[in-house]
Amino acid sequence: MKNFTRLVIFSITLAGIPAYSADTVPDFQGKPFSYWVQVLRDRDDQMDFAFAAIRQLGPRAVGVLPELKRILEEPFSPIVVGTIRRDDLLASLANIDLRGKAVEAMGDIGDPASATALIKWALTTRVLAGDNLTDSQREIFIDIVGIDALERMRVVGVMAQFGTRADAVLTVMLQGRDENARKLAVSILGERAMPVATDLLSSRSCDDRQLGLSLMADLWPFIPRENMLAVEKLTMCSRFAQK
Repeated sequence: MKNFTRLVIFSITLAGIPAYSADTVPDFQGKPFSYWVQVLRDRDDQMDFAFAAIRQLGPRAVGVLPELKRILEEPFSPIVVGTIRRDDLLASLANIDLRGKAVEAMGDIGDPASATALIKWALTTRVLAGDNLTDSQREIFIDIVGIDALERMRVVGVMAQFGTRADAVLTVMLQGRDENARKLAVSILGERAMPVATDLLSSRSCDDRQLGLSLMADLWPFIPRENMLAVEKLTMCSRFAQK
């Protein structure tokens, strides 16, 4: 992902929630916190209980964040509908479900240091359509496209909980050329994306103004069509070149 190195640097400098030592974290179902961290590390059949522990502990479970990041950052091979075998499809869907639980657990902890891992997962390619799909395969593809969209929405919801604490990462994404990354950042930032767009539109640089128009277009539900057309006309490169 473009500018990913910069995202990593920004995420490291984000102001997170103070760390809690294992001694200050209460037990869950009679087991110490370290036990549930190990459950996640081992991926055993008690993982749902581990996620329940995180949900109950909230920010005090910050010590498990490295394991949650590891879940999200593991390589994921896209599901190619039309060629993937049934068993592999079910395994991939189970893996997506596991990562979704990790995303929600990061939201329970509320530490913006998880922003980079969340963004990387949101932008991961999860599904592709093979050639000459049958009717049943087309239905499967559409269903998985819906699952894919829900994963992005899940990340948007979690990162929105961070408030302005992840804005440094998101601002980098807004000003990049990756359309999917930009749209994701706009979805998370909401109204906070508008000042970036207007600043770019006020630039003397044609490239900056084109990027500003793209941001405005991403915010189209909030901008009347006639206003969008007027902004486009007033900021076109030829108009500035004549001055």
